[in-house]
Amino acid sequence: MLIHYHLRSLTKRPTRTALTVVSIALAVFVSISMLSLVRGLVSSLEATGHPLNLVVLTRGAETLEFSSVDRRVFEILRQNQYIAVDGDTALASPEFYYTSLLEAERGDAPPAQAIIRGVLPVALAVHHQVKLTEGRFPETSGEIMAGSLAATRTGLPRNSLQIGDTVRFDGNEWLIVGRFAAPGTAFDSEIWAPLDDVMLSSRRDELSGIVVRARDAAAVDEFLFDLQLRADLLVYARAETDYYAGFAAAYRPVQAMVWAMAGLLTVGGIFIGMNTFLASITGRIREVGVLRTLGFRRPAILGGFVLESLIPALAGGVIACLAAWGLDGFALRVPMGAFRLQFDLTVAATGMLLSVLIALGGGAWPLWRAARIRTVDAIRHR
Repeated sequence: MLIHYHLRSLTKRPTRTALTVVSIALAVFVSISMLSLVRGLVSSLEATGHPLNLVVLTRGAETLEFSSVDRRVFEILRQNQYIAVDGDTALASPEFYYTSLLEAERGDAPPAQAIIRGVLPVALAVHHQVKLTEGRFPETSGEIMAGSLAATRTGLPRNSLQIGDTVRFDGNEWLIVGRFAAPGTAFDSEIWAPLDDVMLSSRRDELSGIVVRARDAAAVDEFLFDLQLRADLLVYARAETDYYAGFAAAYRPVQAMVWAMAGLLTVGGIFIGMNTFLASITGRIREVGVLRTLGFRRPAILGGFVLESLIPALAGGVIACLAAWGLDGFALRVPMGAFRLQFDLTVAATGMLLSVLIALGGGAWPLWRAARIRTVDAIRHR
């Protein structure tokens, strides 16, 4: 009976209930949208790489952009006994990685920075997450293939960089002959081109690095030890997963800032709820007195009001989660590339938890205040 009474009271005040739901939904939506952004960014970096892949860089260089590896190193390493072999091909991918201003021939978008990776066909076997979705691998001079988020990375419309389109960078025209996808990884926002063609175009004769696939987990340590003994090569290697996880660590301050903002929004939501619930309970103190007179105990009455505050809060949380779910997969660009917002069960659970905290935190003071009023004073209250 008491639960039915509180449910009916929500319908008796539709405007106040609707405003409460909308206010909580907005606070929760902004919070979980930011969490989806951070999860998508960090996950795209942490998921990039293979546990058996090793990135070979120049000693002293921490990233491919600042590495310069002599091509003879590749010829030596491809013969290493600890590298995996696919048929007659050693799984060692020499790569040249850099950024360049790209200009699309179709459309009027201004030139924008694009991530270019010069590779050989073996790169598809080494980077297992990269899959051709359309067309073919670029084979001749002036051909490239674009990742599914390459257009987002360069600020172009999503339907840009299609097969048959022409783009310009490094002062040359390039024809898109293929498209690839590497969902949830940093590769997805890159443009791949034939290694020799890119190095000639950029006037470089040294590689950025070499990515090799070890035969097994034991071979990883053996390869690292073997490379340390080669003082003549002036290179070192690190696990590909650790390489990209390092970039993810750089975004930890952003993650902390997002949690702080979510906390501030939750506190703001608590004050909104407190104001709403205080007005609601203050206007119904005589009802509380009548309920006590009818024999209902204080814990039961307070529990009913808690339920009355939880229902609109949970409704707001559900609305916020549904709205954020609609943004799942939405592509955004950052200096490292591009990524997609990631809305999952963890984000949804966080959103519902925030709505519960707003309800309990907002209703705590009004309920405590109502609980202290004596029955006689409650009935006399005007």
